[in-house]
Amino acid sequence: MQKIAIVGIGGRTGTLFAEQFKKSAKILGIAKEKEASLIRTGKLLIQKKGEDPKVFKSDIIEDKNFSAQAMPDYILVSTRYPIYPVVKYYYQIVKQKDGKIPALIISQNGLEAFEEAMAALREIFKEEVFKVQVIRLNLFNAVDGTRKEDKFCLKYFEPVRLVFSSAFGPIETGGFKKILEKSGTEFKEYPREEFKNMEYSKLFLNLIGMASASWSKSVKEGFKSRIIFKEEAESLREYITAVKLSGGSFLNFKHYPVSALASIINITPMPLLLVFRSLLGEAISRGRGNKPKDLSEAEYYNGAVIKLARKFGAQAPMNAKIYNKIKKIK
Repeated sequence: MQKIAIVGIGGRTGTLFAEQFKKSAKILGIAKEKEASLIRTGKLLIQKKGEDPKVFKSDIIEDKNFSAQAMPDYILVSTRYPIYPVVKYYYQIVKQKDGKIPALIISQNGLEAFEEAMAALREIFKEEVFKVQVIRLNLFNAVDGTRKEDKFCLKYFEPVRLVFSSAFGPIETGGFKKILEKSGTEFKEYPREEFKNMEYSKLFLNLIGMASASWSKSVKEGFKSRIIFKEEAESLREYITAVKLSGGSFLNFKHYPVSALASIINITPMPLLLVFRSLLGEAISRGRGNKPKDLSEAEYYNGAVIKLARKFGAQAPMNAKIYNKIKKIK
């Protein structure tokens, strides 16, 4: 059985991946002391939609105890940004051991995860960096967390849905696909030439709701307001322009027709979009719940749009407005 070390277990996405993949792989959870203690004492719960909460269980070590003695087949990094120091820490240890290098799986939202990971790997492996496979993974399931007394419960829906691409290094992904298939995960693999478009398309989905969040509203609530909806639409139009300038395009994912939605938002006159804003809000909110998005992600959502636009000589004033407003709130 293949082995996956999940860095960031105890967090929302890391715990989801551990729970999902333990059906088809040996899981080694790697966590900070606080999260490790929560798991060891049975105070971290998992609740899948329609089921009762249950105690989350996993083999676990603290990050300081990771060594080159028992190398996994994959290292899945599910920590928050910045991930450069995380990748550097684990792959410096990996380099100490001769043999097969574990594939790196990065699951963070935004466009900077891959660049940060590659910067760390190039620093460590230099001209031999091509030996390291980097798999870019995008997860669609929202994970909510609620605290009750001294316990923390993570909630998400099934099936687990994701897309991935072998973005660098060895291209073969048969072993990882077997893990996904046996675990009951709903997935699609994109070829390397579509990897960037996959990232662009996922960021489009992540951007939706950031304007609403800057007003402390959920997507559903924000889309009911003409003012907030116009901010949402304008920020997406700026992003569409930046992606086009980069030479990229949008993909239609199963359940998430990003390319179609981007076209509608880009070419439909604003007065007509305003008429249908509540219907759009209802459709987009399905599966997200009714809570505002995480403001800490503004740097990697709206901030990423600003950087991408500037890179190709354009501006993104609405994204800058949303970004600056969120920074003041934080």
